[in-house]
Amino acid sequence: MILPTKQNFAIYSRQWVQLTHVENPHNFYVHLSSFATFVDTINNLNVDQLENPTQIDLGDIVIYKARKTRKAKYLRGKILKINFDESPTYNIFSIDYGFNDENVSRDHIYTCAPHYKNTPQLAMHCQLHGCNPNGTAWNEDATDAMMSLAGIRFYEEICS
Repeated sequence: MILPTKQNFAIYSRQWVQLTHVENPHNFYVHLSSFATFVDTINNLNVDQLENPTQIDLGDIVIYKARKTRKAKYLRGKILKINFDESPTYNIFSIDYGFNDENVSRDHIYTCAPHYKNTPQLAMHCQLHGCNPNGTAWNEDATDAMMSLAGIRFYEEICS
């Protein structure tokens, strides 16, 4: 498998992307469709072969069992916050999908192999150009319409 590398895109170039997380038309994430094999490899890791880290610090890149997905999936994530309650939990940003998972328990966090850890974040933050909410904030209908029109995989033109 060829590991993804950092990409620089020319303005007005076009790329096939997969929609990975949507808050609204001005706040959503995509990753390049060409990275699907890499992402699937991470999603389907055999955790029996992974170890839990002995220490977890802010900013660490880890593999973790996602809480926000419908089926069990493993993702690369960055530790954003350590919640010191009776037993610590962690808030993690999914660096390949673009969403936060909160209160992930330590036993669902695994050490990230160096070749995965050194692969750049795949999720790219985006917003639609040339459109604004009808009023002061986006409503759910606008977000649903955007997701319906975009589908899962679409062509994106880089504007800036």
